[in-house]
Amino acid sequence: QQAWQTVLDQLQMEMPRASFDSWVRDTRAISYDDGLLTIGVRNAYARDWLESRLASTVSRLLIGIMNRRVAVEFVVAQTPVDEDELDEPDEKEVSISADDIASLYDQVVRPERAVYLPGYFRKHLVQLGPDLGWMYLGFRQAAYGEGARAGKKTARFSGKQIAALCGVTERTFWNRLERNQTWEKLSGLVTPIYGEAEWMDGPQPRRLPRKYTVAMTLPLTAADAHALMRWLREQVEIHDGPLGTLAASVETPLQELLSDEPASRISGTPQDVLEILRQLFTGDLPDAQIVAFAERLRMHIMPQNDLIVVSHFFLEHILPHLGAGPAWMYILLRDRCYDRLGEERDLCTVQGGYSEIASWLGIARPLTVYEWFYGRSNKKAKEPGKLRFPVTSAYLTVLDQGKATSFVEGARTFRVLLNDVPPEIVQAAIESDDDLYADFSIVFTQFAEDHYATFSIVFTQFAEDLYAIFRVFKTLNPLINPKPLEGNPPSARIRRKKKADATGKKAGVGSAVYWDLYFLLANNAVSPKKQTELHKKGASGETFAAWLLYAKSAAGAGLRDRTGISNAIARTLESPRGGPGGAASELAKLPPHRLKAMLERDLEGEEIDNLDYQAAFETQPDSGKRALLKQLFGD
Repeated sequence: QQAWQTVLDQLQMEMPRASFDSWVRDTRAISYDDGLLTIGVRNAYARDWLESRLASTVSRLLIGIMNRRVAVEFVVAQTPVDEDELDEPDEKEVSISADDIASLYDQVVRPERAVYLPGYFRKHLVQLGPDLGWMYLGFRQAAYGEGARAGKKTARFSGKQIAALCGVTERTFWNRLERNQTWEKLSGLVTPIYGEAEWMDGPQPRRLPRKYTVAMTLPLTAADAHALMRWLREQVEIHDGPLGTLAASVETPLQELLSDEPASRISGTPQDVLEILRQLFTGDLPDAQIVAFAERLRMHIMPQNDLIVVSHFFLEHILPHLGAGPAWMYILLRDRCYDRLGEERDLCTVQGGYSEIASWLGIARPLTVYEWFYGRSNKKAKEPGKLRFPVTSAYLTVLDQGKATSFVEGARTFRVLLNDVPPEIVQAAIESDDDLYADFSIVFTQFAEDHYATFSIVFTQFAEDLYAIFRVFKTLNPLINPKPLEGNPPSARIRRKKKADATGKKAGVGSAVYWDLYFLLANNAVSPKKQTELHKKGASGETFAAWLLYAKSAAGAGLRDRTGISNAIARTLESPRGGPGGAASELAKLPPHRLKAMLERDLEGEEIDNLDYQAAFETQPDSGKRALLKQLFGD
């Protein structure tokens, strides 16, 4: 226990507060046996989150604390147990909570809808820069929507369509298209088809969108094309002709085939591997053989297991607010968090620091990268320290600021959010009250000490009682007491089917899969002042319900306040996402509809086959159970 508490103290200093409070704070050491430390967590989703992000970090910390190699296992612990006794976790009991969270994330983000770029695109990004990097990706995705999968695709794309895919306004998109430098840099990747304007006939003639040719098969940069062509020419005599040369090329290390010169130093147009081979060997080899070797060589240069993955959700909802540069930085750092075995790590160290990141993006001024995290602080800064893209702090955190030997080139370690949506927001969506969202659709979450950001939510039904799809990311000025925004469009409001609508009654707890804090407070006549305090503290409905359960259980028999309301308010304010522990906390983790069914069946004389329920209420009078039903679920 002492070693684990030391680990918790260290993690609390290193992790974002919201992540620590959500996933780590309520863990506990259960047992230690033969070099294996077993840690209890509250549900399967928390277990998976901790295993994928903190297992190696925790092991490293424990080695330093215990001076021996220690393995860590995270398990779902349903009830408090002695260190020597570990009950088997009842996965069924926690499956609803875990499934709800995972299902919500999948329904919101839809990670299967993504753009897949060869990792080789990193070389093009150096030449293009962040803005045009996203522009190519937008054109590529639009061409994919037209059925293109390889080669080149010529089609009509509207400015509005491409602007939406690359995170800019339509006006910004057209301004960029008017610059000659844009098409010089996009040469070989996107080519505009110039010609007279074409119109669609009809009662109201309209101008057709422009045509563009988009390279779906990624060409080599001009520098790499030049280097590969030179290598092939030099090797023809060494390998006895074109056939031997091509066979050797697919076995040669890439550092020998391609250029190590910065892309900006080599002029020319990007070329596809097939174009290069046809240019050199047409007439010497059959075209079918050239095509086959081109595909093999392309796979050698751009292996299928090296991909940059960007979800459509990220393009539509995160990119416009994260900004072109910080967004590419985040995507590239996140890719580095996956090792060759596919294991996730949310810590990433860049040995070259800000200077290396700037080089990835073709940015000449490394200080620009620093300013994405800390704002400008020089004499020309109008608002020193103000972040241009404050949402960056939700996705990336610098852990060793000031410790590097060189400010520009010293190694920097980043904590990287591996999900497209911060997990606190997913949790808030499940816990929040439907009546609240009937009036407005803003969830507040604090990403930094004095910066708030919000997701505006459009609710849609994807389960019988669970609604939510995130739509728009907005950043707000620092707020002391965030208040809901007014004037949301009708489309951004909940549309719920409420069984009580026909009779004019309230829906009670609303969704049967989560505890509705707003309903619980109103139903128990909590004063507006205390309600405000609880919401400001970020209290959860589950915590408040757990303390109400505690008051009516055998463990709470000594309370002077038999209603338990005053005690629940005080204890929830002390620990907004804690709880009394024991049977009361475990029962509060159940979906409300299951607990309600247990109470009703018990009052009808049925035996309840649930150990936590039996421990809490087996000896309690029916009058207390009826009062509890009313407190938790209303009349």
